[in-house]
Amino acid sequence: MAAGPDREGAPLAPQLPRLLDLESGRGEGVEAGLEVGRDHGRMAERRDRRRIGVDQVDLRALALEPCHVLGDRLRGGDAVEAEQPPELDRPLDLGSRDLDRDVLKHDRNPKIDTSLVSRGEIVRHPLRIRQTTRRALRESAALPAPLAIRLGGVVTLRLPHRSWLRRVLLVHAARLVVQSQSRGDFELTTRLYAPDSELRNIPAGGSAVSIPGLDEVYRGPDGVRRFFEQWTEPWERWYWAPEGELVDVGDGRLLFLLTLVGHGRGSGIEIREEVGLLVEIEGGRAVRQRNWIGTGAWEEALQAAGAAGAS
Repeated sequence: MAAGPDREGAPLAPQLPRLLDLESGRGEGVEAGLEVGRDHGRMAERRDRRRIGVDQVDLRALALEPCHVLGDRLRGGDAVEAEQPPELDRPLDLGSRDLDRDVLKHDRNPKIDTSLVSRGEIVRHPLRIRQTTRRALRESAALPAPLAIRLGGVVTLRLPHRSWLRRVLLVHAARLVVQSQSRGDFELTTRLYAPDSELRNIPAGGSAVSIPGLDEVYRGPDGVRRFFEQWTEPWERWYWAPEGELVDVGDGRLLFLLTLVGHGRGSGIEIREEVGLLVEIEGGRAVRQRNWIGTGAWEEALQAAGAAGAS
């Protein structure tokens, strides 16, 4: 397409040199006019029989017609608007278009969803348990400050159920506790229980508790300490398996789904048992705990928490 030959000696409009990134001034006779193409290459302008390479300029928006003089079109400094197809002058109707629903509506991202949920809704988090040999710095700092532990528990459980911060704080605290238990350090655990707390063992499937020597009920922090003394007695070595799960049941209840790995004292035989721990928290401290131990313990604990079948 060509804009047509320019008139001999006709001045270029002052806007054109700026559009073409040329020096301002009056144009001289142009032998072949300004070429306008549809490709993305380089265009050429002939001036006094010399070719000057310039970047292509798309002038279709100026709605040039054959034999138009570009200077006339731009003279006066008026802005020129591109002609729009007729259908774009009407409101855009998306209702009749076959669009993917996700274009108009995106699903919530669970990583950033902080909306409040109904009481008792289940949120499950994987719990990666490492074997440690000493207390973490944060654990050592928390032990002399039981009030800070309680305050942290209260604040965390008041966060929106699905909030990212609640998940991070709960999983981090849960890992500190179970990892300290695996290395035989129960000081942090006992600090988490109220003076009138109750810990109750429930054999899975109605059978006898698989670990001999355990009482049915323990009360207060001293009772929790006695529970772990009896818990470790049959084992030459024991620990929580690396893969566990923390279930945020809501209403201040947390469910731990863990696997006990123990090597019998004297025999060295390895035994693995499912363990479900349902802990009820009030005022930042545990007030009730129920333990299910043995085959099927996870399923029974989930049913008792009202979380069976939750994903």
